[in-house]
Amino acid sequence: MVDFVPYRSGDCAIAAITRNMKIVWKFLKYITNNEEKSRHEEIFDAIFWVIETVALVFGTWILIAMHDPQWIAFLFIEYCWAMDNLRHNRP
Repeated sequence: MVDFVPYRSGDCAIAAITRNMKIVWKFLKYITNNEEKSRHEEIFDAIFWVIETVALVFGTWILIAMHDPQWIAFLFIEYCWAMDNLRHNRP
Protein backbone atom coordinates (compact mmCIF):
# COMPACT_ATOMS: atom_id res chain seq x y z
CA MET A 1 0.00 0.00 0.00
CA VAL A 2 1.31 3.44 -0.89
CA ASP A 3 1.59 6.01 1.88
CA PHE A 4 0.29 9.53 1.59
CA VAL A 5 2.26 11.71 -0.78
CA PRO A 6 3.33 14.86 1.07
CA TYR A 7 3.05 18.24 -0.55
CA ARG A 8 6.31 19.16 -2.27
CA SER A 9 7.36 22.58 -3.45
CA GLY A 10 6.79 22.83 -7.16
CA ASP A 11 3.88 20.42 -6.90
CA CYS A 12 0.39 21.64 -7.42
CA ALA A 13 -1.47 21.33 -4.11
CA ILE A 14 -4.58 20.11 -5.90
CA ALA A 15 -2.62 17.35 -7.63
CA ALA A 16 -1.21 16.17 -4.29
CA ILE A 17 -4.68 16.17 -2.73
CA THR A 18 -6.08 14.27 -5.71
CA ARG A 19 -3.35 11.62 -5.44
CA ASN A 20 -4.03 11.23 -1.72
CA MET A 21 -7.78 10.98 -2.30
CA LYS A 22 -7.21 8.20 -4.85
CA ILE A 23 -5.05 6.33 -2.33
CA VAL A 24 -7.71 6.69 0.37
CA TRP A 25 -10.47 5.64 -2.06
CA LYS A 26 -8.49 2.53 -3.10
CA PHE A 27 -7.92 1.65 0.57
CA LEU A 28 -11.62 2.09 1.41
CA LYS A 29 -12.61 -0.14 -1.51
CA TYR A 30 -10.27 -2.82 -0.20
CA ILE A 31 -11.47 -2.52 3.40
CA THR A 32 -15.14 -2.72 2.41
CA ASN A 33 -14.45 -5.58 -0.05
CA ASN A 34 -15.86 -3.61 -2.99
CA GLU A 35 -13.15 -4.31 -5.53
CA GLU A 36 -13.93 -6.11 -8.78
CA LYS A 37 -12.07 -9.17 -7.53
CA SER A 38 -11.89 -9.77 -3.79
CA ARG A 39 -8.42 -9.81 -2.22
CA HIS A 40 -9.72 -10.78 1.21
CA GLU A 41 -8.68 -14.13 2.57
CA GLU A 42 -11.48 -16.66 3.00
CA ILE A 43 -10.34 -17.48 6.54
CA PHE A 44 -10.98 -13.85 7.49
CA ASP A 45 -14.49 -14.23 6.08
CA ALA A 46 -15.07 -17.28 8.28
CA ILE A 47 -13.78 -15.47 11.37
CA PHE A 48 -15.94 -12.46 10.51
CA TRP A 49 -19.00 -14.69 10.15
CA VAL A 50 -18.40 -16.27 13.58
CA ILE A 51 -17.87 -12.89 15.27
CA GLU A 52 -20.97 -11.38 13.65
CA THR A 53 -23.14 -14.38 14.56
CA VAL A 54 -21.96 -14.33 18.18
CA ALA A 55 -22.55 -10.57 18.32
CA LEU A 56 -26.11 -11.03 17.02
CA VAL A 57 -26.99 -13.84 19.44
CA PHE A 58 -25.25 -12.35 22.48
CA GLY A 59 -26.47 -8.83 21.67
CA THR A 60 -30.06 -10.03 21.33
CA TRP A 61 -29.79 -11.88 24.64
CA ILE A 62 -28.42 -8.76 26.38
CA LEU A 63 -31.10 -6.49 24.91
CA ILE A 64 -33.88 -8.86 25.98
CA ALA A 65 -32.37 -9.11 29.47
CA MET A 66 -32.20 -5.29 29.69
CA HIS A 67 -35.84 -4.98 28.52
CA ASP A 68 -34.72 -2.85 25.58
CA PRO A 69 -35.78 -4.96 22.57
CA GLN A 70 -36.23 -2.11 20.06
CA TRP A 71 -32.47 -2.33 19.26
CA ILE A 72 -32.73 -5.97 18.15
CA ALA A 73 -33.89 -4.79 14.72
CA PHE A 74 -30.72 -2.71 14.42
CA LEU A 75 -28.59 -5.75 15.28
CA PHE A 76 -30.42 -7.86 12.71
CA ILE A 77 -30.06 -5.23 9.97
CA GLU A 78 -26.34 -4.88 10.72
CA TYR A 79 -25.98 -8.67 10.63
CA CYS A 80 -27.70 -8.86 7.23
CA TRP A 81 -25.45 -6.09 5.89
CA ALA A 82 -22.37 -7.96 7.15
CA MET A 83 -23.49 -11.22 5.54
CA ASP A 84 -24.14 -9.40 2.27
CA ASN A 85 -20.58 -8.06 2.40
CA LEU A 86 -19.29 -11.60 2.90
CA ARG A 87 -20.87 -12.93 -0.26
CA HIS A 88 -20.04 -9.79 -2.27
CA ASN A 89 -17.41 -10.41 -4.96
CA ARG A 90 -17.06 -14.11 -4.21
CA PRO A 91 -17.11 -16.49 -7.18
